[in-house]
Amino acid sequence: MGIFGDYAHKYHEQGFQVIPVNGKIAFTPGFQKYSKEKQPSQLIDAFVELHSDKNIGLILGEASRVCAIDIDTDDEYIKRLVPSSPVRKIGAKGETRFFYTPKGASGIKIKAKMLNGDKVHETTLVEVLATGNYTVMPPSIHPDTGKPYYYVGESLLGFDVECLPALDLSWIDTLKKYISEAYENKEYTSMGTLAGGGRNNTLKSICVAMLSRGESDEDIIKELDRVDDTFDK
Repeated sequence: MGIFGDYAHKYHEQGFQVIPVNGKIAFTPGFQKYSKEKQPSQLIDAFVELHSDKNIGLILGEASRVCAIDIDTDDEYIKRLVPSSPVRKIGAKGETRFFYTPKGASGIKIKAKMLNGDKVHETTLVEVLATGNYTVMPPSIHPDTGKPYYYVGESLLGFDVECLPALDLSWIDTLKKYISEAYENKEYTSMGTLAGGGRNNTLKSICVAMLSRGESDEDIIKELDRVDDTFDK
């Protein structure tokens, strides 16, 4: 078989709703309803028969009891700001972290408007994936790198989803403030990071974000020193 054929039933038998995906693109119409409804096993059988060679996508939401936060940047401060999870996956840059989904959770895109030459480009740096969304799962092959997606830490297969941390969105306002300070109308590279001046902009934005949370001068200095060291590596 192929990736979908080998893994679809393994995910589905654990209570996850899955679809075949072409690269990263879903092509089965109406899959969104399975964010809230369980898929019949006959549907998975049909998918396997027709699309066993495709990648596998996990439909997020109440039916699978899982949502995710996709971090589409290698910005270390953003990675630290987003809540952690024992179940994470990596494809290309950034990573995706999995959480237990609260009822009625919906997707959120956190974007930045950055300069690419003389043009303004809007890019999503962090996205909350919930009802109506899906995410490509290991061991699917990333279409850009040609390499498999892989888990960091625990695999979702065999993991009790009720032991996942509940989705917490209390960090979003701080993240938006940081992105506004560090990224808005700044020049960026193809990897979604700042081009030139990134060190000063990042340290300034971290300071602003921590001050807005009322953190102590001592903690701010420690964090600035830690992040500053990453620019030297």
